Amino acid sequence: MLSVDEKSQIQALDRTAPLLPMRMGDAEKRTHDYHRHGTSTLFAALEAATGQVTGAVKPRHRWQEFLSFLRQINRAYPDQELHLVMDNDATHKTAEVRQWLDEHPRFHVHFTPTSGSWLSLVEVWFGIIDRQAIKSGVFTSVKDLNAKIRAFITGWNKRKHPSCGQRHQSRCWKKRNPKQLQKRDTRYRKIAPPAGDQVIPPVARSMVRRPVVAGGCNGDENLYPNTQMCNADAVVFRPLVFT
Repeated sequence: MLSVDEKSQIQALDRTAPLLPMRMGDAEKRTHDYHRHGTSTLFAALEAATGQVTGAVKPRHRWQEFLSFLRQINRAYPDQELHLVMDNDATHKTAEVRQWLDEHPRFHVHFTPTSGSWLSLVEVWFGIIDRQAIKSGVFTSVKDLNAKIRAFITGWNKRKHPSCGQRHQSRCWKKRNPKQLQKRDTRYRKIAPPAGDQVIPPVARSMVRRPVVAGGCNGDENLYPNTQMCNADAVVFRPLVFT
């Protein structure tokens, strides 16, 4: 499964003065004004199973450039059945693109809902390259910008890892970091409850202290249906006990 999209209008910005590098106790400084040297478009296909990125930089983002990128994907994955997840951009649905897809039946296209392009995993990767390479970069030309984007993709593919949605983050963590997960689990040891105390089951994602009331509610039970605090004479908090 490949998440495919393009990031257009990437500006090659050069500052009017050199950057002042970060030092001990002093942040990096740069001028607010800049020179604009042009723009570029990044096409990317993110393989969810491995994190591998197939990328290409183009001067524009018409259907011609998109079709050229599809041919690049075809060469990168010559034998597999491919499922492409894309948004509803007009360049993805032209007659020429559809004809090419019909001629390559192993390409199966799935479009995200309208205004739902954030469902595509490659959008997350675009945010990563934007923060780590583009926004903080200084580019003297479009050629320089393209070279640094290609270098980032090369470095990313050397340290790639599976990409997961929010729902399966814990599953990915177990697969990628089994030793660290084991270390995390050993931090929580079972605590025997004091004599006479009721054992409270663990509550997911929170360490809750449950109130135990000494005294009556004086008829105010309905004000606090999920607790027993009410207008009690005394409220004693006991920590959550794991069993």
